Amino acid sequence: MGRPLIEALEAGDYEVSCLTVVASTAAVFSATVKERFLDRFPDLLIADAVGSTETGYNGVRLIAKGGEEKAGLPTVRMGPDTVVLDDNMEIVQPGSGVVGRMARGGNVPLRYHKDPEKSAATFVTVGGRRFAVSGDSAVVEADGSMTLLGRGSVCINSGGEKIYPEEVE
Repeated sequence: MGRPLIEALEAGDYEVSCLTVVASTAAVFSATVKERFLDRFPDLLIADAVGSTETGYNGVRLIAKGGEEKAGLPTVRMGPDTVVLDDNMEIVQPGSGVVGRMARGGNVPLRYHKDPEKSAATFVTVGGRRFAVSGDSAVVEADGSMTLLGRGSVCINSGGEKIYPEEVE
């Protein structure tokens, strides 16, 4: 959605002096699209928010002109109730390099309607706390930020290595 929006703004004569923030919450904008927005609106703040229907808000990164993001996969500041859970349903420690799945505690749904199997896989209790676990694979960096690797459901396994489509792109 970012590309058609910036193309329309570049091509048209719109009064948009009040535009201060552009947010992406379903899929992060590409670096090229962000650059085009920031070239056209140098005082703009771009917010890439991540989450899922089940978990809600999990993290955000803010990009401003002159403070471009680092290259590579999206890295966000984790939300206050966000964790990454490993395959043993233990909370991943920052800087460990362990790949897990993004999860959020706090106010999360109780279950899926009439789907106990999916509910049991998504809504888990770890250390006495309930979490909603998304299908998004992630790593917790040493500074406590979270790098998203992609959807675990579309992960390719090759010779025991996990390959995420976002890494290939």
